[in-house]
Amino acid sequence: MTALGDHAIAELTAIAAPDVIKTPLVGIVGTFADVANPETNWPIMRNYLDKLLAFAPLTGLTNNPAEWESQFTLVGEIAIWQSTRWPDAWTKDPTFANYFLLSELNGGGTVTLHPTAPYTP
Repeated sequence: MTALGDHAIAELTAIAAPDVIKTPLVGIVGTFADVANPETNWPIMRNYLDKLLAFAPLTGLTNNPAEWESQFTLVGEIAIWQSTRWPDAWTKDPTFANYFLLSELNGGGTVTLHPTAPYTP
């Protein structure tokens, strides 16, 4: 076992993590520890892993209609689509040129629109 693996086991044992959680986490940490050039690759891997575990995209969203799924039509025939790549991203724009994030909505009624990148097949 590597120092990182030993650390993971010790910490998970200290919090009495059940085996159903402890075993896969130790496996993930072991995979991380086995990567060549850890000082270069670990920061990149952690960045990707954080995004993937949060169901976030690794690249910007595009206006590709295949990336947007119609969810429902609101009263008054206003359609809304959800990103198939990022569940937090929604749009009311039928050209998918911009989107908003549910996580950014607040009680003040302000919606921040983010632009999508043009899709080129």
